[in-house]
Amino acid sequence: MNFIKEGWRLLISRYIIFVMLATFFALISTASIVRAESNQSSFMLGVNSLDSTLSIYQLSPQGGMRQQGFYPTAKNPKSVAIHPSGKFAYVVAKTANKLVAYEIVAENGRVELQDPTPYEVHAVSPFSLVIHPNGSFLYVAAREGKIAGYHINPNNGALQPVPSSPFTTQYRTRSLVVHSSGKYLYAVNAYANSISAFQINTKSGTLSPLPESPFVVADADIPLRSLYPLADVHPDAGGIPYYVAMHPSGRFLYVSNWGAGKISAFQINQLSGALTLLPGSPYDTGLNPYALAIHPSGRFLYAGSWQTNSLWAYRIDSQTGVLTPLAQNSFATGGVSPVSIVFNAVCTMGYVTNAESASISTMRVNGDTGELTLVLTTQTRPGPWWITSPIPMENMPSRSYIYTENKTSNRLSLYMARSEENSDAQHIDSTNLPQNNVWAVHPRRAVVYAADIKSKSVIAYRLHESKRQFVNVSTSPWPVPATPVDLKIDANGWYLYVVTTDPNSLLVFAIDYDSAALIPVSRSNPLRFVPGALLLDPAARYAYVFSENQQQVSLYSYRQNTGALRYERTRFGSPFALKQKSSAAFIDLGANFLLTTLSEDNGLSVHNIDALSGALKEIKGSPFDLKTRITQAVIHHSGNYVYVFDKALGRLFTYSRDAVSGEIKSHPTSFLDLSDNAITAMTVHEDIVYLADESSNSVLIYAVDPGTGVLRQLTQMPLSNKADSIFVTTGH
Repeated sequence: MNFIKEGWRLLISRYIIFVMLATFFALISTASIVRAESNQSSFMLGVNSLDSTLSIYQLSPQGGMRQQGFYPTAKNPKSVAIHPSGKFAYVVAKTANKLVAYEIVAENGRVELQDPTPYEVHAVSPFSLVIHPNGSFLYVAAREGKIAGYHINPNNGALQPVPSSPFTTQYRTRSLVVHSSGKYLYAVNAYANSISAFQINTKSGTLSPLPESPFVVADADIPLRSLYPLADVHPDAGGIPYYVAMHPSGRFLYVSNWGAGKISAFQINQLSGALTLLPGSPYDTGLNPYALAIHPSGRFLYAGSWQTNSLWAYRIDSQTGVLTPLAQNSFATGGVSPVSIVFNAVCTMGYVTNAESASISTMRVNGDTGELTLVLTTQTRPGPWWITSPIPMENMPSRSYIYTENKTSNRLSLYMARSEENSDAQHIDSTNLPQNNVWAVHPRRAVVYAADIKSKSVIAYRLHESKRQFVNVSTSPWPVPATPVDLKIDANGWYLYVVTTDPNSLLVFAIDYDSAALIPVSRSNPLRFVPGALLLDPAARYAYVFSENQQQVSLYSYRQNTGALRYERTRFGSPFALKQKSSAAFIDLGANFLLTTLSEDNGLSVHNIDALSGALKEIKGSPFDLKTRITQAVIHHSGNYVYVFDKALGRLFTYSRDAVSGEIKSHPTSFLDLSDNAITAMTVHEDIVYLADESSNSVLIYAVDPGTGVLRQLTQMPLSNKADSIFVTTGH
């Protein structure tokens, strides 16, 4: 008997030591993550369920987010995951009942998705997926009560079903998580009020139910607080658990209860994987909590409340796992219906998808208190549902491609700078353009399209890869049945848009990626006025055509996810009247606001862009009097700063801007004295401002301080020709 007692005592002591060591190493690991500093950019992927697309987002080292294009994928995608190697991505599509694999190619500052390969999911209504920490297995939750398991080929990302897949769970399986040890998998069953728990065979990937599985999430008679229709829910379904998240230490599990407005918390037995409800569980939270996210430090938990459009925040007791609401326990996302929540590499920023406002919120995280501050909302494709945690863009030397044009000689020149300081720029080649100075650069290839008024055509030039010289695209030029006055290319490089006069029309061409050839898309669209300029929003959702007198704007959108922007949105008010004439217009990278410089005033007019319709509405306080004559103006990608050049004064002013409201402060925070220069053009790309200077026949290159907007000169790039316009891109 004493022998048995001693045996139990020894086993318990070993168990306690194991838990303490596991917790210690997990906390050390997460602490190192939080302390980590990174100068690297990173990227995220996100699925958009309403138009069945997969978006790419690039993050700056400071956490700023910008869109880098999107791809069509299978119908109604609900989840996306990136392989630990960073080489492959996987998308699960509910309606199509498919799993799509992609190869990730990251080079020259851009991310591309290639070789989409669809796989049938042998279970009904797949909804979410998770990849095993060792990268060998992928599991898909299907809402009709199954988990499909796949083995991942580490060389090419190909999938093969694991033995005995699919595995049985309970009704409405929605969310999965794999334990940090790789030994256990937990699946939440929404309409069964349960968690199915499995042991993972780390050699074969097969799942075996734990002896005590399934585990009850909350009391079956818990009152429902949902404002959302729940017609298909059985009265005894319980709190309707939707999402499961695990603490970085691997000791605690948290589940959102959509119907009850509660969070259930469990302790995980490290030896058996069994779950035990924590004292005080479930905890109150906002109406219809969807996803949960635990800060990588392990100190805070956030719950996205679908109905209150906010994140509810809690402090986590590292010893017990108990949740305590923060003093301010909810933080508005600035969007509608938050879903997924992730954090950047240094844990200073959080990113939240807002499904019904088609936006992603960037929120600054206070690492000491857990409090959140809304920094920016970025408009994206319809129905953004899930985003991945950011992945570092490693071994990717940044290359800037700088295009300049001399309007007198019609000479286009291309320069390439390899370093972040832009100090080693090389002149690659120059070519002659048609005389009307209207041209656009393909966002993913070194191809330039130019409008030729004289011949009523569009001409294309591509950079020959081996010769490093501009050559005419073989099938160029392409006739245009009118006089072209402006042209633009969408963010994906799929379509080229041309506005013409005599007759007034909007023409659309599809761009063949391999040959750069233009293919007409349907008929031309008649315009209501003589056009003067064309703008496309960064999310490739809307096209804005300005009248020649700059007092009217027509709005066009698409009907299919891969379709062109050629349908005027008259029922949303198009065309829109502008109160004052404008001399130039631009859209912020968040795609929230249209800014126009006023021809007869010293101000900027700001219109909000409705995320779901594209309609324009002037914001409160607009136009903003900047008390200086605006020769040129550009906006920083963060949305926090507007740079205005006053030619008469020879000064470049920095104005602060509220990226959320769009308001521009009327007094500059700083300025550069450029009175000894002759600035002819300027642009901003990422954190660099480029100024074409005629007096020195060079480009002056300045770095932007992300915290203050102050400019610091990096270098001066000699030009082969005077520059009257300038354009900068990366990743050809």
